[in-house]
Amino acid sequence: MAILVLNAGSSNIKASIFQTEKNGQIAQSDPIWSTKVNWQKSDLDDCQRQIQDLLKSLPCKVDVVAHRIVHGGNKHD
Repeated sequence: MAILVLNAGSSNIKASIFQTEKNGQIAQSDPIWSTKVNWQKSDLDDCQRQIQDLLKSLPCKVDVVAHRIVHGGNKHD
């Protein structure tokens, strides 16, 4: 199974694909593919286009998508 892991930040998005064994464990700690796309958050059309381009460039079929989320703590309640 291929897992696409996304980590979107304020100025870029990182994407990696990890492969799992039949038992569901990650086959290796290094991703089989990864990329990083920088963007200007003031240009939402550009962000959307770059994400679409990233998804089109995936080297294999993805079975699961995960996104890393970081909570800003009490400052953002």
